[in-house]
Amino acid sequence: DTYVERNPGEKQNDRNDRAIRKSAEWYASHLSINNVAGQFPQIVLLTDDENNRKLAQERGIVCCTVKDYIENVKGFTGLSDKLSKNVIPESCSRDALYPAHLTPSQIHTGIRNGKLYQGTFHASRDNFMEGTASVSGYEKPVLLQGHIGINRAIDGDIVAIEILPKEEWSQPSDIVLEDKADDPGDFLEDSTLLKTKVDTASDDITPTGKVVGIIKRKWRQYCGILLPSKFRELNGQTSSHAWKVAIDACLELFNL
Repeated sequence: DTYVERNPGEKQNDRNDRAIRKSAEWYASHLSINNVAGQFPQIVLLTDDENNRKLAQERGIVCCTVKDYIENVKGFTGLSDKLSKNVIPESCSRDALYPAHLTPSQIHTGIRNGKLYQGTFHASRDNFMEGTASVSGYEKPVLLQGHIGINRAIDGDIVAIEILPKEEWSQPSDIVLEDKADDPGDFLEDSTLLKTKVDTASDDITPTGKVVGIIKRKWRQYCGILLPSKFRELNGQTSSHAWKVAIDACLELFNL
């Protein structure tokens, strides 16, 4: 009753979403059989996919985002703080710390069309705001600089990369930068610290890009120490944050 055949030309992700909606409909109908109206559990479809929610609502399925659902759960104060934060796209706000990652389907389409490249991110040990990734089609590793360029990638992650226009290509910085625990991390860094004007005809010029998505995380255990945050108050409230300093120099500070 819940099997959904994939339509010709339909993307696998769209077929999966359709199957989830079908399952939600079937389960709601199944629970309502031989039950008085309002006397059976209500089925709620949780999805952060806007198009999936729209299609579900058109079929009369009760649905909402995970965030909206969690915020309305009673008796679990602070539960919403455990959710991953929604990231404002780069084009929406200069104050956003990171650009939003592309969805898996967007990454797959971009790589297939040759607009995006797949590579393994290698963080610099001398400059925490810099890294590289080797991708097919380029002899030199692609240079990734700054919060926007690295975009939450951690050393060893398999990432999707967008190559910048050639006039924006740069070269590795000579500056040695260490991640500081006294940086509140609320704003993007001044990119002028990293980027200098270079001759695009120079042999030192390096293909430069930015991470637009994480294809696969290199999950592993991290060893380090905890440092108390120097920012004890934020908007009049006491801060309970701490910094984890990893032993591996390729890793940035973790704000806990």
